[in-house]
Amino acid sequence: MRANEQGLSSLEFRKLQEVPVEAVDASGCAINYQGLDNLLALKELQSLSLRRCPHVDDWCLGRLYQLADSLQELSLAGCPRISERGLACLHHLQNLRRLDISDLPAVSNPGLTQILVEEMLPHCEVLGADWAQGLKVGPEEQSRDAASSPIPAWPSAPPHQARSLPGCAERPTAHPSGSVGLTQLGGSGWGEGRRA
Repeated sequence: MRANEQGLSSLEFRKLQEVPVEAVDASGCAINYQGLDNLLALKELQSLSLRRCPHVDDWCLGRLYQLADSLQELSLAGCPRISERGLACLHHLQNLRRLDISDLPAVSNPGLTQILVEEMLPHCEVLGADWAQGLKVGPEEQSRDAASSPIPAWPSAPPHQARSLPGCAERPTAHPSGSVGLTQLGGSGWGEGRRA
């Protein structure tokens, strides 16, 4: 069952409430926070595609924990309102085996985000950004970024000397929670206890 041109779906599926639904492709639908109520009632749902859904946001992802027992595949590719904070909510979905987080414009560092999601969901194949996307900067981008940055460039040190960033401990220290998580991406505590 698919949405019509206006993004609306037929209510015919309500007649099938006793039939277990294992997969829903809601790609491109205008589903939102309240609309998820219809999906969250599907306790045997194994595959959910929310690709290119313009209203799916971080708050919506916070509700998916209700599908933690059954959901194995989830596609969020192309959802413009999903950020790192929403992806952090997916830690409840430990049964996920496949997750597509490609083309998420609100994610500031796709490569690092993918690495952190892979650590958060170790049994899940995470599709999306190249792991190095946003991590490597070539010489031409480095000089261009340095010129436009309000933060002065750090003086380079010989390779055998490591310098600590101002305000950071001399040795790496653990975050009070014991780990660095996705919720800290873009937050004020990112990088505490890291070496330069």
